[in-house]
Amino acid sequence: MILSGDLLGERARLTPGRTALVYIPTGERFTYADLDARARAWARVLREVLGVERDGRVALLADNRVEYLDAFFAAPKAGVVLVPLGTRLTPRELAVILEDAAPTVLIYGGEHAGTVRALRELVSLPVWVALDADQKVDPADPSLADLLAQLETVPDSPWTPERRGPEDLHRLL
Repeated sequence: MILSGDLLGERARLTPGRTALVYIPTGERFTYADLDARARAWARVLREVLGVERDGRVALLADNRVEYLDAFFAAPKAGVVLVPLGTRLTPRELAVILEDAAPTVLIYGGEHAGTVRALRELVSLPVWVALDADQKVDPADPSLADLLAQLETVPDSPWTPERRGPEDLHRLL
């Protein structure tokens, strides 16, 4: 049975071994099952490690990369609302969006470290997460790898993706 909003999960169920993505910069190949497993792990990080509540907001500032897709597909699985941020906007423009959307987490790619430094002067968010461990803006920021490793410490639970209906908010674009 397909969960509303879980198109990746349904595709992984139907054709798990079929190639879904070839990431050109590295040549990595991902099957639908691979991408679904990554999205499920991200969803667990959002809910169980970071404590984002259902319908909570999570902002994302990153260029095109596999982790962007992970976040895109993880948000509905976690029952949270993804707020993708325009990478060409100025820190002041992004601050207006963040103030309005009120995310509790901002996930950023290292390629936007300068923008994130400026944003920290303009907005206060509870959690900033670095996609790249070697490009953290603040040493206290957890990296995605740190958070995924913390899943090992979370007791195994019968976690299942959230059920999202057609009226539920998935993304703020």
